[in-house]
Amino acid sequence: TFQTNLNQYMTQLTKDNPNTQINIKGMFWHQGESDALSSAAQQKAYNQNLSRFIQDVRATTHVNNLPFVIARLSDEQTSMSDAGRTAIQKAQDNVALATPNTISVAMESAQTSGIHFTEKGYDTMAKLLANGFKGYFQNIL
Repeated sequence: TFQTNLNQYMTQLTKDNPNTQINIKGMFWHQGESDALSSAAQQKAYNQNLSRFIQDVRATTHVNNLPFVIARLSDEQTSMSDAGRTAIQKAQDNVALATPNTISVAMESAQTSGIHFTEKGYDTMAKLLANGFKGYFQNIL
């Protein structure tokens, strides 16, 4: 679904802007709550699933080293077990370390409602992700 939607969007964007070169500069990604609430087997598969997703996004965008910024699950997301949250956080960090042009950004300062971020929390998340991108990928800006 992501690939289909992105391809449709890029086709329409190119059609609407025929004299403009469009470059995708990076990808911000936040996900993992459902995985943290899932079975241990699903949590264990998260590392491979996230790695494969990054590869798929890069293939779909035709940007082999597309900067990828992962918003880690936060310790403040208390509506999931510590073990589940920790398993996903470790996978997010492991993928960031093992995958070129990929970083993970801590979200502990973003306000949550237990599992999801609040409106203020999403504002903080956006700033944290932007700062992480600027700090790590400043050479491509």
